[in-house]
Amino acid sequence: MRKYLMLVIGLLHIYACDVATQQTNSEQSGLNAPDSQTLKLSEGGQVVDRTYDWQSYKNNHYRISVEYPEQWRVIESTQNPDIPVINIYSKEFDNGFKLPLMIHEDARVSHLSFYPKGLGVDGPAGATISLSDAENNLPIPFQLDSSETKAYQLNDGEVWGYYLKPEKMPKKNWTADGFIFVQVQISDHQLKCFDKSGREKPINQCNTLGGNDRMVRYGKVDEGDLQLIKQMLRTLKFVDTGKPVKPLADLIKVENISKNDTVRPPVVIKGKARGPWFFEGQFPVEVANANHKTIAKDIAKAEGKWMTSEWVNFEVTLDFAVNTESQQGYITLRRSNASGKAELDRSFTLPVIIDGQ
Repeated sequence: MRKYLMLVIGLLHIYACDVATQQTNSEQSGLNAPDSQTLKLSEGGQVVDRTYDWQSYKNNHYRISVEYPEQWRVIESTQNPDIPVINIYSKEFDNGFKLPLMIHEDARVSHLSFYPKGLGVDGPAGATISLSDAENNLPIPFQLDSSETKAYQLNDGEVWGYYLKPEKMPKKNWTADGFIFVQVQISDHQLKCFDKSGREKPINQCNTLGGNDRMVRYGKVDEGDLQLIKQMLRTLKFVDTGKPVKPLADLIKVENISKNDTVRPPVVIKGKARGPWFFEGQFPVEVANANHKTIAKDIAKAEGKWMTSEWVNFEVTLDFAVNTESQQGYITLRRSNASGKAELDRSFTLPVIIDGQ
């Protein structure tokens, strides 16, 4: 009995230490969490409304801030300081899976994960393409390293995962090997191996390194989870813990276009931004389609002196081709950040309707 009590006390002590560590590194509540939000999700071929309450997560040690639905959970794993992991995953996967989640997990697990110091392992098997070539792109609020960022595909071209390499990462507590990984649940998942002639062979005999074999994944991506992860990514940012973060409304404003206005190319964007939003009197602007794929980009230029903390007017015109159907689109105005600090990256995205007529 005494041994049993000592074991229980020891486990409680370990748990208390772990909780204390998480509270030191993180702030998972009270961070201006968003109100309930209703999203239109694709389920079983039909579009349905689902309402979610959102919470905020902030990790000062790794300088991450993101919002996530209350039906999901945040797990920090710092037991191995050389491989820290932060997982955000659906609570429905609480049973039957080993934590922390890595990048070669069961295909049923949807998760958004951070690996600040990398993992030192190869990526998942299967076909990959560049993020710019992926039809279903992601609303990332900061610039990515296009040479390393990639999307993972199923046999039909549908994307089930993303390896995201930020162009600028926090210089403190991240290494050059750090990355962000997204995996979306795949139903009816199968992984098959084919030789160079197209004949299927056993997985345990597959040689994708020295031979000409290739791995192919089959299944169906959970569109609902993908849309939830996209919503999380819209809120993701690296934070400067030494300074209060100013609201975007006090940094940049678009004055001739409002949320969900209908626009037609060429699109003229006029507004004003605080001087620090510019560098050398300019900043980048992008237009993306409904799948968040960039279809136009250009540079907005200051109309007057920009080396000031006051408001400075800007204007930019973006021209692009559209199809014959109107669709959701996004105009993103990115802060010109010449500092090299990921924490100073900011962007403002304005949803619009792109008129295809």
